[in-house]
Amino acid sequence: MSIKSKKLISIAVAATLLGASGASFAAMAPDFGKYQQDQMDYSGFNISGQFGYSTQEVNEVISGQDGIGGRLAVGYDFNRYFGLELGGTRYNDIDFVSRYYNSFAISFDTIQTYAIDLLAKGTLPLAHSNVNLFLKAGVAEVFQHFRGSTDSSTRPKVAIGFGYRATPNIGFNFTLARIFNTRFGSTDLDSFFAGVTYHFI
Repeated sequence: MSIKSKKLISIAVAATLLGASGASFAAMAPDFGKYQQDQMDYSGFNISGQFGYSTQEVNEVISGQDGIGGRLAVGYDFNRYFGLELGGTRYNDIDFVSRYYNSFAISFDTIQTYAIDLLAKGTLPLAHSNVNLFLKAGVAEVFQHFRGSTDSSTRPKVAIGFGYRATPNIGFNFTLARIFNTRFGSTDLDSFFAGVTYHFI
């Protein structure tokens, strides 16, 4: 099975788990009543931290195709349905063959990848629970450090996920995100992160 096929399977599994988890949360989440749904002030700033699985594809990769990544973000919710978010993500490092001699790999390099993104966020609260579904879309500035220099490119980014508002201030979230066509190898950057958000309300 090719690397690309394995990557597509991983994304499909992550998306399936995300959907199933969201449905399970909605079914099990307690009913917080009219106050929670209709009277909570959703506007204000928030900060969030996420940690989890990230993956990227580069030709002649040796190791690091999949790995651990993380994201920090600050956001502002205008209301319960719409907000903005500014975040920074650290993706897994990848090692690959950069030079051959007579079909033998003689030189190896590592790419370190970071991204800063600005995203609009649309949220759909589910009735009679503290669960919400969300969609994010925007742009990301991707920085890839390679051979002592840093290459940057601006790329589109989208994300889907669900959140659970445990208290008026504390929420948990699960997000599947993609940055499209980064410069090295024209690869997509994918992540499946879980995290916590603190709302200043």
